[in-house]
Amino acid sequence: MPALERGLAEHREGAKAELQEVRGRIVERILLASFQANGINAEIACEVARAEQSADYLQQQKDDCARFLTVIAVVVGGGAGMIGGGLAIAEHASGRGCGGGHWRGALHGVWLDGPLSTTSL
Repeated sequence: MPALERGLAEHREGAKAELQEVRGRIVERILLASFQANGINAEIACEVARAEQSADYLQQQKDDCARFLTVIAVVVGGGAGMIGGGLAIAEHASGRGCGGGHWRGALHGVWLDGPLSTTSL
């Protein structure tokens, strides 16, 4: 390029046209590189958006599964509680029970007899 500018300064014939042609090619290459960089930037932005959408979808699936399992646990727990309560009521109503009385727990004497002694155990 300096040679072209020197030829232009020396008033060489065709130097001006040649210098403009070289400058035009340089500008074209710079624009092409700029367009390619912008295209790559747009592709990256698109991939980021797709990754965020995928992450949101997976999080929604996880939340839905957790909500479903919570509902199932509440329903099963409630059903088991109702069955257990029904069995207890039926046992009490029949008067039979399990062995006719209550089993003395290991701490029964401590709670009812007062201080710990060998007779409580």
